[in-house]
Amino acid sequence: MPLHHVALRCAHPAEVSRFYREALGLPLLRITEQGSHWLDLGGGAVLMIEPRAEGEPAVPEGSMDFFAVATDAPGLTAFEKRCEALGVTIEHRTAHTRYARDPEGRRAGVSSYRFDEKG
Repeated sequence: MPLHHVALRCAHPAEVSRFYREALGLPLLRITEQGSHWLDLGGGAVLMIEPRAEGEPAVPEGSMDFFAVATDAPGLTAFEKRCEALGVTIEHRTAHTRYARDPEGRRAGVSSYRFDEKG
C-alpha cells in the first residue's frame, strides 16, 4: 500500500515546518486551523507537522529514528548547501544518504539509495 501521511508532533510546528520546507524542499500544502502544517511528500502523501499536546513528551535526545525523502546524487549536495545556509549541521553521511536533525531533534534527511539496487 502507498504511504498516505506521516505525522510529527512538535512543540514549535512553524519552526519544524520551515526546516522541512527549506532543507528538504517539501512544498507547503496548507496550515490547518489547529496549527498543523501539511507538506507535500509527493505521490499523494503528506507530512503533517502537528502541535503536540501539553504533557506530551518531546523527541528523546539522541533518538536514532530517521525520516528521509528521495533525491538523486546532485540532491545530496544541494541538501548539504541548504542545511549550511540554515545553520544546520550534517550529522552523518553515507554514500547515498545525508543525515541532519530538525529543530526538535528528529533525524531527517535525503537519500539517493535505490531499493532495486543490489548491495
